[in-house]
Amino acid sequence: MSAKNIEELFRPYDSRLAVIVGSGTSLRSFDFKQLAKNDIFTFAINHEPWRGAEHYRANALIYCDAALSAMHIDTPCPTCGGTFSNLEVDHIFTSREEVKRLELRGVEAECVLSKAYKFEVTRGSWSPGCGKAFMDRTTATAALSMAIEMGFKDIAMIGVDLYSEDEQYYYTGGKPSPFKRAGSTKLSDGRYMEDRHSGMLAAFLQVGNKLKVSNWDGNIYQCSKWSPLEIFNKVSFSEVIRRRSSPESVMARLEMKNGE
Repeated sequence: MSAKNIEELFRPYDSRLAVIVGSGTSLRSFDFKQLAKNDIFTFAINHEPWRGAEHYRANALIYCDAALSAMHIDTPCPTCGGTFSNLEVDHIFTSREEVKRLELRGVEAECVLSKAYKFEVTRGSWSPGCGKAFMDRTTATAALSMAIEMGFKDIAMIGVDLYSEDEQYYYTGGKPSPFKRAGSTKLSDGRYMEDRHSGMLAAFLQVGNKLKVSNWDGNIYQCSKWSPLEIFNKVSFSEVIRRRSSPESVMARLEMKNGE
């Protein structure tokens, strides 16, 4: 059995809210039951489908993670303890290279490949409509670009923090920590950020700038309050739901559907 090409899922639009579920510490207080709605399509990154399984069923797992790549069908992941055999998702999105590794596992991988979609990864130039996933430093950029390529016009990111719990960028009571530590970069506003997260920030800025240049007509919401990623609309997830519940927003989605 072979994985399908991701192009089979592309749509000219999709009226549902796409939610990209990261792994940031901001999710500790998040009510995952909010994701159990019919008009939400969730892209859970790497280990998140297993971590949140008791609260909601992710629509898609998207991964480019070494720990998952090493897993066999019934081998528990050392990070999250999950196995592919107990994974309940509609779709698995991963790179063509990873699909080749899955196929090499033969019959063992059949239940995985029956729901797997492969996509081309670009680590250089990306623009909406190119049909590829933009992967640079973080799987979250791949998830974001995939959601755009699949036609979603409302995309919310939760747990895409770009800071760790003990990082110098992390806010306490709205105030950033003032001191530097090894392996961190000073930002233009005087704050410090771990080098790995500054690389992720640069990747997201590249995506955001490409969307502006191309006049993409969708909405991307950053729901992590203290994240340094501010090129997208920064609002709470409950506010995203409230906006989509407004009569104007509901009518716009109905018109979109009728224009199919």
